Amino acid sequence: MKSICITFPRSGHHLFQRLLQMNCPEIVYCDLYNHCKIIPCIDPFTNFQKSHDFNLNDPFLSGYLYFVQYRNPYESISSWYDLHINMSKNKRQCTQEYWKEFLEAKIEFWNDFMRKWTIEFPTEYGKERFMNIQYNDLIENTNAVICASLEFLGYHIDKKKVKTHDTSVAFNEYGRIITTVPKKQRHIEDFKYFDLADVELVKKRCSQYTELIHEL
Repeated sequence: MKSICITFPRSGHHLFQRLLQMNCPEIVYCDLYNHCKIIPCIDPFTNFQKSHDFNLNDPFLSGYLYFVQYRNPYESISSWYDLHINMSKNKRQCTQEYWKEFLEAKIEFWNDFMRKWTIEFPTEYGKERFMNIQYNDLIENTNAVICASLEFLGYHIDKKKVKTHDTSVAFNEYGRIITTVPKKQRHIEDFKYFDLADVELVKKRCSQYTELIHEL
């Protein structure tokens, strides 16, 4: 069965992708932004495609299953900001004022993203066609998440033989290989502009979806 993974940025997608492919070589991956730039992928062999749905205009495709990846919104947004700054040619954007503007825009996007992909589309097209992948579950319950994901796609796997540690490669914030051991989890307190007031702001503004986010 073909699938599309709709992932909010900085929610552990590439870890998820690599673990799926480690355990199921039949999975053929397409990163929308670095490959075909269209949904569905033009390669007939692709059966697992990534999209961030930045413009919130990705359609529902019959015949496809959907993974929806997300994370605590403050963690995702602050990590996204760091990536954005690191890849930007305009380093003057690295200010607290710009961070506040970025945060405000991404809170709105997070709410719209979650409403579309965890509420509206599953309700309209059938919840059985959607599987949510929450970042902390992927990290803390890797075996269960990978087994359930492969079963969702119709693959049968021996749960005792599931590979749950991606020891092959780790990436820096630019997506470039930096080492051959897994990188450590990022702590939000290490974020340059970390402020408990912002954490509380995000928690309040995203409260309508708190039942989906374990750590809020």
